Amino acid sequence: MVSDDRVFKALADPSRRFLLDLLFAREGRTLTELESELEMTRFGVMKHLKVLEDAGLVIARRSGREKLHYLNAVPIRLVHDRWIDKYTERQVSALADLKGTLDYDLRPGGAFRGLASQELKEHGAPDVCADGEILEVDPPRRLVQTWRMLMDDDLAAEGFTKLTYEVEPAGDGVVKLTVTHELDGAPELAKVVSGAMESEGAGGGWARILSDIKTLLETGAPMPRG
Repeated sequence: MVSDDRVFKALADPSRRFLLDLLFAREGRTLTELESELEMTRFGVMKHLKVLEDAGLVIARRSGREKLHYLNAVPIRLVHDRWIDKYTERQVSALADLKGTLDYDLRPGGAFRGLASQELKEHGAPDVCADGEILEVDPPRRLVQTWRMLMDDDLAAEGFTKLTYEVEPAGDGVVKLTVTHELDGAPELAKVVSGAMESEGAGGGWARILSDIKTLLETGAPMPRG
């Protein structure tokens, strides 16, 4: 059986994860096909494939003169079953669902988009509710970005504000999350994020969002509305 260490090592490299994505999209690819998708030498791709094969994540089979590569997701599933037990499955699933509503390119200069849910779209929201640019990334400690609300023309006209998320240890396995939202020149957005417009259907602002995060992590579900 392949050790978890080899699986984690193989998954730690973004180029190897990209190779797995390619094989997930279409299996049975040759080295030449995979090489054409990566900006590296043929030898570099071969080295990455060797690490993935050693971890059991890729299986290579001969087909005539060609060697075809296939994804083997079993080691990933075994890691999942070991580290994500039935007590944390709900929390992990709930956090994974965020991927459908937040689109982050987590590198300096990368884009941020907050995508509208189907429910929001039915109430007239645009496809993209908020956007911005990543200014600083220091995982898992600090994220700095610009942020602009696009829910209506007045909010969009106020332009970009600055958001800083900071995570620091607080002892006994607890972490402290600090959110700093610089709202200079954005008085209407300040009302929204303060929760002052909750009665008008604009949500409870940052206080509600942060309470939701705590509840989500503890229970796997956000706080009930209403």
